[in-house]
Amino acid sequence: MRLPPLHGLSGQIFLWFWSMLLLILAVVISLPSLDPRNTIPLPPKERLSMQQHVRTLLQGARPDRAFDLQQALQAAGLMQVGSIYVRDQEGQVQASTPPDKFVMRFMLEVDQPDNPMMGRDHNDAVTGPFLLEHNGHSYQVYFGLNVDNPYLFLVIQILDHPVLILLVAMLISTPLCLLLAMRLTRPIQQLQQSVSQIAAGELETRIPNLERRDEIGQLADNVSHMVETLKLMIQKQKQLLSDISHELRSPLTRIQLAQALIRRKQGDSHELARIESEIGRLDKLIGDLLDLSRAQQRVEAPIYYPLAELLEPILDDALFEAHQSGKRLIVPPLPNLSLRIWPELLARALENPLRNALKYAESLIEVEWHSTAQHWTMSIRDDGAGVPSEQLALLFQPFYRVDDARNSQTGGTGLGLAIAAEAVHRHGGHITATHNAPHGLLITITLPLT
Repeated sequence: MRLPPLHGLSGQIFLWFWSMLLLILAVVISLPSLDPRNTIPLPPKERLSMQQHVRTLLQGARPDRAFDLQQALQAAGLMQVGSIYVRDQEGQVQASTPPDKFVMRFMLEVDQPDNPMMGRDHNDAVTGPFLLEHNGHSYQVYFGLNVDNPYLFLVIQILDHPVLILLVAMLISTPLCLLLAMRLTRPIQQLQQSVSQIAAGELETRIPNLERRDEIGQLADNVSHMVETLKLMIQKQKQLLSDISHELRSPLTRIQLAQALIRRKQGDSHELARIESEIGRLDKLIGDLLDLSRAQQRVEAPIYYPLAELLEPILDDALFEAHQSGKRLIVPPLPNLSLRIWPELLARALENPLRNALKYAESLIEVEWHSTAQHWTMSIRDDGAGVPSEQLALLFQPFYRVDDARNSQTGGTGLGLAIAAEAVHRHGGHITATHNAPHGLLITITLPLT
């Protein structure tokens, strides 16, 4: 079986798991050694201090009698210890205070005067034994000390209860697990956010450089490469569309010239009229394709341009066409705003949906616009047959035409709204199509003011 690479996700999780497990085991195993009730060697400094107390006791004892702790204490005066325990060779104990079980156990376990130890229990500590020789007898002296340590009781409680040890292990592992989860999910969230923007059509979105060698880093690199490949394909498609449009111009011009020569020789006929009509449609299609290509590939810098100057000729032509077709066009006063735009490109974006509304409306077209601190919005309403709901989102695709009221018999190429959408997107805005109550279509164009 092939082992996963250590820099991969599976290898990282494997190492992280075992590192955390070993850390917890090390803590759990080392906890008993941290038990303050364990006996430890007495430091040399403390040993000298305790031996000084032994000499003080010896000085207070009467040399002609057996050692008496109470008499020695009275003669020695106040000593800086909590309790004193003296055990003779027969095991008899003299004490300044009654010894408890911990002290008795300590005296039984630790009985080597050449190696005095110290033990602790809660707030009490015992040290010893220290050799005291008096009147031909040997005694072992132990000293009880008061140790005020608020954390000592907590440590003892943890060591005496396995459940608390388990809780300590969980407290240690929880932040480590959270750290691992954050290390795995944070780059995935960053990548997911970028991929969502790309899925929404924002191909200029930059894939974050995660600087990782694992599968997540490889995924980010592959997504970045995929986006670059997709952008290149789209660019080639646009360039191909532009090249085809330009190449079609030359044979179309020759066909128009040949058609004119035939008409001059033979006169008008139904067939020549049909040819002329088809040539006109083909010429319009090529013109729209060139406009779409220019909208997609425009590279010159935009300029600040007054909206009133842009809209006035468009609205004058629209009012004339509406009057000729017996329809009513309602327009508000021209806006007093200037936008950073490509004037020719935006003019097509505003003119195409307005001409569509004039073409498909029954009797009324309404144009409205308003502005906020960040956007300028223009809406175009008509009272025509409208578009089915499932086809609204498809109106801005190239060559798309609705089958019934808006079909190819009207002479449209299916590129007008696609050109408008491309132009609006180039300006950083968006265009939408919705239903107009009670019937008809509403086109809304929103452009940023900055």
